[in-house]
Amino acid sequence: MDRIVNAIPSYLLIPIIIVGFLLLVALIWKSLREGREISFWPPRIGPRPTSQEVIKEKPPASETQLVQSAKKEPPRPPLAEQKPLPSLSVEQKRDDEPLPSLPLRVRRVTPLLESQQRPENRLEEVLDSYRQQRLERKTDQSSLLRPITDLNINSIRVAEVITESKYSRVEKCFLKGTSYVLKRTLEKYCQIEALTRIAGKKFEGYENSITTLVAAPLAVWQKDDYVYELHPFYEGITLHELVVSNKHCIQGSLLGSIYNSMLNAVSALHKEGVLHRDIAPTNILITPAGDLVILDCSFCCLEDSEQIPVGNSAYTSQEQRAGSACNASDWFSIAGTTYFLANGYAPDRRNAQRFSEGLMRIDTGEFRAYPGFKPPTSSRGWSMPDFFNLLLNPTASDRPSDLWRICLAHSSVAQGYFSSVIGVLDMGRSGIILTQECDFQILPRNKVAEFLQEAVVYDAISPDILNDANAIIANE
Repeated sequence: MDRIVNAIPSYLLIPIIIVGFLLLVALIWKSLREGREISFWPPRIGPRPTSQEVIKEKPPASETQLVQSAKKEPPRPPLAEQKPLPSLSVEQKRDDEPLPSLPLRVRRVTPLLESQQRPENRLEEVLDSYRQQRLERKTDQSSLLRPITDLNINSIRVAEVITESKYSRVEKCFLKGTSYVLKRTLEKYCQIEALTRIAGKKFEGYENSITTLVAAPLAVWQKDDYVYELHPFYEGITLHELVVSNKHCIQGSLLGSIYNSMLNAVSALHKEGVLHRDIAPTNILITPAGDLVILDCSFCCLEDSEQIPVGNSAYTSQEQRAGSACNASDWFSIAGTTYFLANGYAPDRRNAQRFSEGLMRIDTGEFRAYPGFKPPTSSRGWSMPDFFNLLLNPTASDRPSDLWRICLAHSSVAQGYFSSVIGVLDMGRSGIILTQECDFQILPRNKVAEFLQEAVVYDAISPDILNDANAIIANE
């Protein structure tokens, strides 16, 4: 050994000792940060024991991956053994500790608490149960969409007038004991060829259990300077009524699902060579099951045909008002409708500051702009304000016209998490909508308290939103 040391020049020995010492210090520091125990004799670096008597075996990763500095609490009984809560308050949270206040649009998911982990995977049971309830509320609309082949106009019995204007009249009527909607529009505003092409056909779009249906007429006929359309009668309220009558707007996963499903449904209409030209929050129903129905095809037209300028100025593009609508014109209307759902007011570029603030409020949860594209005027990647600002561009040639470029894409979302509740909207007798960052619930009123109980347990709802939900439940 002495020969080896003597054989190494002194000017090399000192750096070797210094480097070795620094490596030893770095190793010790890294081990301490990772929570490992260091023993110099016998030499060992390993997991730190939990007690002086026994070193417990480290649990499997599947049991600890969701446990992150959570307080222990006694296990809760299953939902079947719990009494539904008519009203829940923040003070009823475990250990009487107040919930931390959460900003309305902070993206947060809460890990499952250690004491709530059970062999049957309690959290997944909870999430699956609510997804199943949402699917069970879906109604089969295939019977409503059957074309009427033996229509006798004289047998239609009008029950009441729904709306009336100087150019159209909408009535609820009965035919063979079934409710329908009869719409009469001045012939000069309609394109009978387009209405006839889509009559009796089904145009649907899907996203995340949300179905959007374009309400094509079951039958179309012409009489005395008017065009008549017979439609199924759909239960629901308009998206405009839903948003303006509630404190919260639509955000998170529900907003992204509505946007994509509308795009897909209208795209199916475009494949038939027909443009809708009248998409707005006042013309879109949301049913008790949470599905959407895009109404008012009366002003639809064939692509590349002579057009009569029509539309609502707040949701209509410049080229459509000029009588030159194209596919991108309907995309403009869908983007404007999405803007309204997130803000409660229509997009208006004349007020630049308010318009920009509205773009910043659009939150589509786990949905993101399609990857691989950048705004033309920015070197950074897509952001949601940039995305909708581009879709609402006044110039049609500057807006994307391909469906694959404007559909939102899913980002990866961790499984096994209770997504934070970010809003609550009252649908009246149809139920209550609870919007979440990465999920949403559309529940009957008698099921909402049960869901709020779960949200409090998983620390996934702020006090303000909880109080708003309780106020809605109390206002039966």
